[in-house]
Amino acid sequence: MHRSIIGHLPLPALVASALFALSCQLIVPELKVDSGDGQDTATETGDTDTDSDTDTDSDTDTDSDTDTDSDTDSDNDTDSDSEPSTDSDDPIDTATDSDTGTDSDTATDDLSNVLLLHFDDTDFNVDASVRDATSYQHHATVMDAALGAILADDDTPYLSLNGAGWLQIADRPALRPYNGLTVSLWVYPANLAENFYPGMVTKRRGYNDLTAYAVYFHNFQVAVDIDYETDRAYSTRELTNLQWYHVAVVFDGTLPQEERMTIYIDGEEDSVHPETSSFIDTYMSDIAIGNLVNGGDVLEGGIDEVAIWHRALSADEIAALAGL
Repeated sequence: MHRSIIGHLPLPALVASALFALSCQLIVPELKVDSGDGQDTATETGDTDTDSDTDTDSDTDTDSDTDTDSDTDSDNDTDSDSEPSTDSDDPIDTATDSDTGTDSDTATDDLSNVLLLHFDDTDFNVDASVRDATSYQHHATVMDAALGAILADDDTPYLSLNGAGWLQIADRPALRPYNGLTVSLWVYPANLAENFYPGMVTKRRGYNDLTAYAVYFHNFQVAVDIDYETDRAYSTRELTNLQWYHVAVVFDGTLPQEERMTIYIDGEEDSVHPETSSFIDTYMSDIAIGNLVNGGDVLEGGIDEVAIWHRALSADEIAALAGL
């Protein structure tokens, strides 16, 4: 702010000065402080830089260290991928989805939210990929068959799966969880059957091969593997074909072994299961949406609002995702 500088003079001097000014018609000039605010600007910039340093995910740092010496990761972008992009040109959909009531702004602001697929019409690109709404930009690639967003009864787009094609997301350090994980999605199965194992969201190369986690159907139940297939868990509730469900799986390695895995269906706790592992190793396997790769089956039906967090969401957060 610019301020005038006025001298404080003794009264006789002030009177004399005034008379002299009147007689000479002298106008006292207004002196101004230099307008540069460089010191304030530098302070704000420093604050901003300090805040941005806190954006680093500690789990991601641990994983990227493991990946450094690996020859199997052909991507030389391990450091950049573990940080969210700050490119403002990538529009993030801030609309609330009518199926879930999930505010996508909330999800994208949470750095533990490493994947969010809305499957809106604008998310399907001409190069056969589906846009990830998080700032990590883990976009998905269509595999093996033509897929697309079609309109549900309430005119809400979702991913239509034909039982032959699925989506795949290439492995990156930022997609490798450690001791916390939440997988959430809406699913509309159409091909559930006995001895049939269609995948929902999986990160593995095959059965007993780099399995970080797998959420899929086992007959008519939700099945979950965490850190290989040793402690497989099943939902107590059986699901039916041609009906929408919200399915969520939460893993918390900080809890006692008997309480580390929880399955939710339609926003309510279905069952709690033991899990031997207290953390998930850094498996460099891709993520598949709609397929239990190399040992399972491809899902037929619909999928919407697929989201992955590298933390254990609370029961209230799961209920909100399900629209309760």
